[in-house]
Amino acid sequence: MNRCFLTGRIGQEPKSTVSNDGRTTIVRFSIAADNPFSDNVVWLNVVTFNEIGKYVFKEGKKGTEIYIDGYINSYSREVNGKKYTNVEVVGNKVQLILPEKSNIGSDFGGEKEARAEEETQSGGII
Repeated sequence: MNRCFLTGRIGQEPKSTVSNDGRTTIVRFSIAADNPFSDNVVWLNVVTFNEIGKYVFKEGKKGTEIYIDGYINSYSREVNGKKYTNVEVVGNKVQLILPEKSNIGSDFGGEKEARAEEETQSGGII
């Protein structure tokens, strides 16, 4: 089973793009997570989609504490004849830990936008 649970702080401002077909919002950012076995910090690349991505892009700022429930994804690409492999965390559920606001998260897939908007407006966790 490929599943991970992470907490850390957003290390760079989230960047939003839209897929080529215009149907998917893609938000990428990095997080700094403590290494439980040393004083080092582990930097991880994270990608979120659609409602989750929109929420992180709007509310998540550099330094914001975040909880991510997701999985590890890797993919290869070739640039100028050199092959590169990227590893990233795909966030299926995200919860920003905001000191002055309610904690609002999102589920990717299976949730309808209307319900997500209703939950967000009421301050519930999605």
